[in-house]
Amino acid sequence: LGVQCIVCKEHVLEFVALPACQSEHPYCVLCAERSFPPSAGSVACMWCRKPSALNGGSVLQWKKTIRRVRRGQQKKSAAEYLQEPAEGWVCSEHEGKPLVFFDMDDEALICEDCVFEKHQNHRCVFLEDAVSSLKGKMDQKCSSLASTLEILQKQSAAATQNVQFLETQARTMAERLEKEFSDLQKLLDEKRQDIFRQLEKCKNAKLQKVQIDAKMSQEKAARIESLTKEILESRSAA
Repeated sequence: LGVQCIVCKEHVLEFVALPACQSEHPYCVLCAERSFPPSAGSVACMWCRKPSALNGGSVLQWKKTIRRVRRGQQKKSAAEYLQEPAEGWVCSEHEGKPLVFFDMDDEALICEDCVFEKHQNHRCVFLEDAVSSLKGKMDQKCSSLASTLEILQKQSAAATQNVQFLETQARTMAERLEKEFSDLQKLLDEKRQDIFRQLEKCKNAKLQKVQIDAKMSQEKAARIESLTKEILESRSAA
């Protein structure tokens, strides 16, 4: 048992894990010494490409030892996912090898051979590491969207309150204008009736005066006619 070296695929109890890796990518001691010379200032993981500074030492400064555990209690290492691919996730270019890596630059699932060929200069990580990274980004986006949604909900609530306030104002103004119009209409009706009454009164007064004048004219005409008759009768008698 033990962890599986991601280079030679041997299971070992002593391994080297670079500190910059997000998840442990184990190298056996022999492969670590061959792959990372101590003369280098820093070394980059062959899988996730993250650099770790040697600070004048060798990669053996990060050597770890695991204790033996009973069967069924051992925790899976990242490399063991090579032996347990998801059903149907196989490479079409390398004889159906399992797609257990993820190219962060191309955003594509790839197999272990793809890592050293077309994708060797890309940021390639184990699938579960990519899921963890992408989940973190997704959580950040969801948090940002939740904050945006909260702001929009507050803005919507404020807008709803403004609309309700404007509707109340409009309703109050409409009621006030309706009342003022009704009062004005009532006033106009009263004025019109008053004018009609005054006209009727004036007409009656003038009609009465005309009737009086006509009666007086008739009386004068009758008196003149009577005087004329008397004068004529006096002349006839003389």
